[in-house]
Amino acid sequence: MDRIPVNSSNLITVGYDAASQTLEVEFKDGTVYSTSTFRLSSTKR
Repeated sequence: MDRIPVNSSNLITVGYDAASQTLEVEFKDGTVYSTSTFRLSSTKR
């Protein structure tokens, strides 16, 4: 999945793969958090 850069004090990049419903978040300390239980339809806009 492609992640995009974000302007944040703690994050570097975020990405989402709709086919697998996987969210990835890359933190400035190098940690990458990935969850496959994230659904965009569950977020408020």
